[in-house]
Amino acid sequence: MHVTRKAALAGGLVVAGTIAGSLIHAVSAQADPESAPPSLVEDYTYPGAAAIEASRHITLVSGDGNITLVECGSQSDLIEVESYNNVSDAVYCFAVRGDHGQLSLEIPKVFFIWAGDESVTATITVAGEEQPPVVVPANDGEAVGAADPKNHAVLLELTV
Repeated sequence: MHVTRKAALAGGLVVAGTIAGSLIHAVSAQADPESAPPSLVEDYTYPGAAAIEASRHITLVSGDGNITLVECGSQSDLIEVESYNNVSDAVYCFAVRGDHGQLSLEIPKVFFIWAGDESVTATITVAGEEQPPVVVPANDGEAVGAADPKNHAVLLELTV
């Protein structure tokens, strides 16, 4: 009977080892590096930027989500950017949500910026050179760029 007990113990160890090996293989077979979940780190890129660039001819790079492109006339307190960039879209409007916001973008041929209910600071370049920040008081407007139509401003950033 003593031999039978040893044989049973050895057989049990073989079965346990086989099951453990099968489980390890099954778990490792399920781990597919191609289907790893996306990163949860926010990169602040503007959602739908490629479609907006194709249809509206402006580049929305990144922001904190508090300044967003909206249809003009949808609200009364919008930031309005006037541009010769696109004949069908001479004005681009942005809504501000919250007390502060930041949006990096690129709108060429800008000549005027209107502020909504809060003052806005615009970062621009003229003829490829960055200019001092343009501060537009609340409910007011400011001409930007040069008088020469070939050297209109390129709007690079809006901050509130």
